[in-house]
Amino acid sequence: MRATNELTYLFWPVVAGYVRIATNPRLHPNPLTLAEGLRNIRELVSQPHVRTGSEAAGFIESLTHACTEVRAAGNLVSDAYIVALMRQHGISRILTHDRDFRKFDGIRIVDPFA
Repeated sequence: MRATNELTYLFWPVVAGYVRIATNPRLHPNPLTLAEGLRNIRELVSQPHVRTGSEAAGFIESLTHACTEVRAAGNLVSDAYIVALMRQHGISRILTHDRDFRKFDGIRIVDPFA
């Protein structure tokens, strides 16, 4: 892991998604074990530049706004949930390959594969 002075926020729904995907034998010929996936998360959140964030008071209003602005349904609801968390924590930039985040006002995408 490279050193950085920039804060990185990791939200728990993203953690759950990582563990779900990384341990799924239908997606990977050699998936991580649950212990390996959780160890990866423990190592990441122990870094001095990593913060975790969760819902704060008024979250339902943030979620409602994010869902409404993109007419969220299906998988887009999960993205709106993350955007609502980002907004509550004052975060506007996300590291993702998921193009759906471009639909949300004020969210800047950094694609690690670009």
